[in-house]
Parts: sequence; C-alpha cells; structure tokens
Amino acid sequence: MLAVLRVSNIALIESADLTFDQGLHVVTGETGAGKSLLIDALQLVLGARADATLLRTGATRGGAEALFWLHDARPAADWLAEQGFPEADEVVLSRELHENGRSVCRINGQMVTLAQLKAAGELLVDIHGQHEHQSLLHEKLHRGMLDAYMGQSLSPAKQQLTAIFGEYHAALAQLDRTFSSPEERARRKEDLAFAIKDIEQVSPEPGEEETLRVRRQVLRHAQHIQLNLFGAYQQLYEGLGDRRPAAAAQVSQALSQLQEIAEYSPAYAELATRLQDQYYTLEDICLQLRDEKNQLSQDPGELERLENRLAQIHALTRKYGPDVAAILKFYAEAQAEMEALENSEADRERLQKQVDALGERVLEQAEAVSQLRRAGAVALQTAIGQQLATLGLGGAVFVVEVTSPLGDAARLAAVNAGGYDAVAFGMSANAGEAVRPLAKVASGGEVARIMLALKTVLSDTDSIPTLVFDEIDTGVSGRMAQVVAEKLSQLALRRQVFCVSHLTQMAAMADTHWLVAKHQQEGRTLTAIAALDEPARCQQLAFMAAGQYAGPEALAHAQALRAEAMRIRQQAEGATA
Repeated sequence: MLAVLRVSNIALIESADLTFDQGLHVVTGETGAGKSLLIDALQLVLGARADATLLRTGATRGGAEALFWLHDARPAADWLAEQGFPEADEVVLSRELHENGRSVCRINGQMVTLAQLKAAGELLVDIHGQHEHQSLLHEKLHRGMLDAYMGQSLSPAKQQLTAIFGEYHAALAQLDRTFSSPEERARRKEDLAFAIKDIEQVSPEPGEEETLRVRRQVLRHAQHIQLNLFGAYQQLYEGLGDRRPAAAAQVSQALSQLQEIAEYSPAYAELATRLQDQYYTLEDICLQLRDEKNQLSQDPGELERLENRLAQIHALTRKYGPDVAAILKFYAEAQAEMEALENSEADRERLQKQVDALGERVLEQAEAVSQLRRAGAVALQTAIGQQLATLGLGGAVFVVEVTSPLGDAARLAAVNAGGYDAVAFGMSANAGEAVRPLAKVASGGEVARIMLALKTVLSDTDSIPTLVFDEIDTGVSGRMAQVVAEKLSQLALRRQVFCVSHLTQMAAMADTHWLVAKHQQEGRTLTAIAALDEPARCQQLAFMAAGQYAGPEALAHAQALRAEAMRIRQQAEGATA
C-alpha cells in the first residue's frame, strides 16, 4: 500500500507531502488544474519514462519519493529479498530528475538501475490511464489476462509446460546446431579431411618453431659467431703465447699461490676455496666454448632446409592459427569433429528421437493447459458479463475465445512456454448483433468499463496492492456514473484505489477526496494538492455539480450525495464482513 508520496519541483508542483490510507482516493479539480500531476509524479517514482521537461520551470532538479507498506505486497517483499535488500515492513522508492535529463534511482536509499526501480514498482502499483485501457484492444495481451484470472488453477500446469518446453527447445537447438543437411556435412568432412592431411604432411612439433628460429639466427651469423667463439676460447684457455698467457692458466697460477699460504690464515684458506670454485666454473666455460665452436654447421644446405621448414610452418599458421600450439589444437579439434561427423548419423537419430519424444510431451502438456484455459475462458466471460450488467452494459455479450492450431505439426510449430492457444476478447454491444473483436465494437466508455469489470474480477487473484485509474469514467455519466463509483468503492474494500475523476458521484463515494487547484504566488503558477475534510468535501461536490451557481440547494444536494454514499459503503462493508 502507498503510505506517503513526496513531490518536489515537478511540473507546477513546487512541493507536496501527501499521506494515504487504505480505501478509495478520488482526485478532482478544474480542467487544467493538473489533476493528473499526482499520477505523473507516482509514475516517475515507479520508473516511467521522463525527461527534463517534467521539471518545474527554473528548477535544476526535482523528483518524487514514495513509501510503501509491504504487509499486503508479498511478491514485492520477496523480490526485494532476492535483490539483497534487508527484510523490512516498508520500502522507499525515489527518483531524482536533473535538468540534463538524467535521473538517479534509489530503493531504500541505495542507488539502483531504472530497470530495477521499474521492476519493484510493477509489483506495488498498477496504473491504468486512458492509454492503458487500450491494452484491451490488443489481442496479443488477452491470453495473459485470462491466465492472470485463472491464477493457481492454471499455474501448476503452465509451469510444468514451461519446464518441458525448455527441455524440448534445448534439444531442438542442439539438433539444429550439431546436424546440418547431408550436403553440408559432406562439404564439412571434405574441408576437415584437407586440413588434417595438410597439417599431417608438415607434422609440426610443440616448440619447434622457436627452436628453428634460434637455429636460423645462428646459421645466418655463423662466421661472426665462430670468430668470436674461437677468440673467447683462445683468450680463456690457449692464450696468445708468452705475450699473453691464457686466463685459465693465470687463475690456476693464482690459485696455487693462495693454496701455499692457506695454512697461515682462515681468510687465505677461504680465498683459495672461492677461487678454486671460480676456476672450475671457468674451466667448464672453456669446454663449452670449444664444443659450441666445433658444433657450428659446416653444411651449406642446412640453412636452406631450415628456411623451408619454417616456411611450411608459417603456411599452416596462416590457415589454422597464430602458432604451432594453435595449429595442433585445431588439428585435435578437426579430428574430433571428423569422428563425430562419421558417427553423426547414429547420433542424429538418437537426438532426433529425443526431440520427438519431448515434442510429444510438450503437445500433451500444452493440450492439458489448453483444456484448462477453455474452462477458464467460460468462467471469465461469465464473470465479466455479470460485472458489465451492473455497469450498464446488460445487453452486451462478452466472449473469451480460445483457439488452437489444427494438427500436431501446426501446434508444435506454434507452441511456446505458455502453450499454443490464441485468446481473443470479443463483444456484441447490443442484443442481436454479432460478436466482433473489441477493437471494432467498443467505444472509449465501454473499454473503460470493461477494464473496470476485468480489474474487479481479477482483484481476488491480483497481488498488486495499489490500483490507479486515470479518468476511467471517461464517457460515463448519469446513472452509470453512480454504478462505476460504487464498483470502484467495492474494489477499494480489498485494494487501495486511486481515481482521477470529474464526476460528483465518484468523489462522493471516496474515502478520501483530494482537491487539485492552481494559484498564483509571486508571479508564479503553483499547483496544490490537499485532502478535504467533510465540510470542504460537500462544498466541492456542490461546486462540481453546479459550478459558479452553487448555492444552498447545491450544497444540500451534495450533503445528500455524501449521506447516500456512506450508506452504500456501510452496506457493502457489512456484506463482505
């Protein structure tokens, strides 16, 4: 239930702080006063589209904040828990709009996305404006309305269908993804065979490419390398005759000198040990230099063979991957796919049998859902017909038609997680006329009344605690205005209901009457919203009925309307107690 709504700098509203109770809330005001601004502010906080044009002139930012009690909104409380919000008896939704068009959304002070704000709002408030009434004219929405009416009588069977259809759809997708036509499979096998042979002819080894690159680098600079290896070996091991003895020989001589004095001091002994370790290391280097020098290839054809090998590997990398590792990975995958294709016929038959079996289960469960829908359609059209009779459309015939494709193939092609049925609402507005789609026979006033009838019928299964009707009484007057008012009042016994209206009968039936009025202040136009006490209500009812000519007689009539409204409400409350 909506408990508090705070609005600042939205359209003509500078500031408003409104508190609400249960029951029927009716918003009235003169044309142009801004009766729908309350709805606009509520839609803003519930995640509706908005831009900077909604801001009050001169304001850089504005917004709305709404506090909801959750005792009658279990689905909303569950959703908030799923989103990680602490469990509580209330929730605050807020949205701040800036002059650059951006908005900041919050739930309980925590920033959220606009989608999250909208998701929460849809579980708390159901708003029906004049455009929303038109949803009745869209047949694609009718099945959802019927399913909502049926509630738990349909939900288990529908959930089972959804689960089976999910399995069927997954198996069908795997079949389509894995198995193509025989011609496509043959072409794929040919491509794979070529790639496998292409790689096998070269047979690259892991790490081979890097080894070849290093060897090529050595061979390309073999003469320079050999000269330097020989020079280093000569300097370290052979020396340059008497003019320059070898480094190893000099180190060996120094080591002998240190070893002769080692007995005189531990320090000398340590130096001798350390130098001995270095001598052995130097000796190893000399031997490796000799081996490297001797291993340099004298084969003039080795470099050419190496270049050819690298070219073969590079040719593979252009086709199958950036390096040898990728080529070998492609090779393994190609072999596995080839094996799968060679065994595909047996696998395809197995998967096709699985798809066929699941398809039969889908059709069986969809038929069970369809049978339930057909029974529900009869109940819904009866219930709507009864409501329409009380709303001045007793001569109308309302029909809920459930149709299904003919034949299993057509049904399987049409089925989805909700079944294969098409649901359409039709009506004959007057006795003796043929039933036709709502869009072709219903006037604006009739659509509004059908929507009211539908919401009344759905009130026992609908879990949304707050309903908002923006001028649902469009096209309604006289006796029917009283009937619509009483119907909304009865609906408000089970839901919190808001209604923007211009009818005195509607305002008289309200638990709370809100007046929207414009006034001038310091050269600016402002809109104010206030709840009227009983004397002010009667005065406003008199003004709504007689306008500027409202006098004692109009006031007496307004008081009589209020007295009758309270009597009707008490009677309705007693009937539901």
